[in-house]
Amino acid sequence: MNSAKQLYSSDASASGLGKDQTANTDQQGDSSTDDLPSRFVIAIDGWAHSGKNTLGEQLAKILDCVLVDSGGFYRAFTKACLNADLDVNDEVLVRRFCESATLQIRLSQENEDVTEMQVGINGQWFNKNELKNIGVDVSKVARVSEVRHLVNKKLRKCESYDRVIMLGRDIGSVVMPFADYKYFLTAPEYVREERHRASTGQSGALARDRMDADRVAVSEDAIVIDTDEMTTEEVLTLVLISLAFTVS
Repeated sequence: MNSAKQLYSSDASASGLGKDQTANTDQQGDSSTDDLPSRFVIAIDGWAHSGKNTLGEQLAKILDCVLVDSGGFYRAFTKACLNADLDVNDEVLVRRFCESATLQIRLSQENEDVTEMQVGINGQWFNKNELKNIGVDVSKVARVSEVRHLVNKKLRKCESYDRVIMLGRDIGSVVMPFADYKYFLTAPEYVREERHRASTGQSGALARDRMDADRVAVSEDAIVIDTDEMTTEEVLTLVLISLAFTVS
């Protein structure tokens, strides 16, 4: 990866890397990524509804990777706290619960096309539907340092799988600074709020981002992509091209 940040957006060419390079890579098709190493970690960070999850799922399917969503770890912790009738506004209670909790992981294929990491707390496993609408309570739990320490420790163990795509807020800078490929997705606030409303029927993306702002970090060697006015296919193409260039 280049040491300098690179910002790509819809204002650039389709690849953000030059028209000639785009045309040449398109002719190669998916084979352009066939020479990627057998083991790697791709870190995809970004704000809420910047496109992390969609990109991660697409890449995991194409590159045969295990998809690890760090947000799912925090949502599972939050769900476990709520199930235990804990007040998630009370950091002391959340901290005590965390210190006595057992965080477990296993591979799952809820989405038949993608192998993902499933999270369990004290033997209770949570599927994606259960964790989908936890909301801003997640930020209240994630702000507790002991929770973040436990989650980050478990996330790093996921490196043991050969090919891993990890989604989060600070994966490339804090959790996996040694990740082989790093991306940071962004978009204007109003765009992300509109996407959140279209997805959930309510507002909330900006509230989550403001609560999590101190945990969002752009790695110095990450490729930054502004997904405003870009289709999911365009974002995917851009990332695949950038990956292909690393082995060309």
